[in-house]
Amino acid sequence: MSIKAARLRWYSWQRAVIEMIRLLIVDDEPLIVRGLANMIAHEYDRPTQIETAYDAIEALRLMETVRPDLLITDIHMPEMDGLELIRHTKERNLCEQCMILTGYGEFEYAQTAIRYGVVDYFLKPVNQAELLQAVGRMQDRIENAIVAAEQEQADSAPVGMANAMRSSKKIAQIEKYIKKHYMKDISLQEVSESVGLNPNYVSGLIHKETGTTFVQYVHRVRTSKAKAMLVENPDVAVEQVAVKVGYENSRQFFKVFKKFTGVTPGVYREKNSVAVGDDKSED
Repeated sequence: MSIKAARLRWYSWQRAVIEMIRLLIVDDEPLIVRGLANMIAHEYDRPTQIETAYDAIEALRLMETVRPDLLITDIHMPEMDGLELIRHTKERNLCEQCMILTGYGEFEYAQTAIRYGVVDYFLKPVNQAELLQAVGRMQDRIENAIVAAEQEQADSAPVGMANAMRSSKKIAQIEKYIKKHYMKDISLQEVSESVGLNPNYVSGLIHKETGTTFVQYVHRVRTSKAKAMLVENPDVAVEQVAVKVGYENSRQFFKVFKKFTGVTPGVYREKNSVAVGDDKSED
């Protein structure tokens, strides 16, 4: 398989899970590994799955199954150093994006890192804000690469199939935008502008793919988020939950919630809180 074909397959596989990026942190110092993992888990503002390894051999084995979006590695480690790890990673198409965190700033290391296509090179102790920004840039690069790969596939496909692929990509972008901004007063016009399409076309596309209108789809997303908040945050008042999911008017929230669930928010919380409590008592 050519490198181009392998990358297209890797990026298409990424599409299904891109909203949850996977990081692999490799360092032979457990304190550094745990510190980086905790910092990213608590401070990075997008969902992440974080895996860790304490040497390059373990990391290569792990990547065969995990396939991380980003490899963050130290250079000096026993058995195999971080640069060799990156070389093997690239040769076997296990991860496209690699970052180095090291206490060594020698120019020779930087040269080798550039040759292996390392996207960022940080010296320890790393600046937290700069590291998080680098992870964000990495995710943006992957998303842009996915769009380019899908466009390349669409351009080479028959006309009917190409149109279907473009529609699928657009509805995914629309759903992603709504799920990211559901707590705001979003409009069809705003969502349409975010994907560069006519509002009427977006409305029709949503109805075709979901069987519902734009407004109903937004209500559905908000209701789903509210259900989770009601159960997971029992001390938060229902009126506050309403605001958190995008309803300034709590009466409208009550009406919408009951329409989609058949019960009021308070009853839903009471029923599901009891269920959760019963499960815990059985444990």
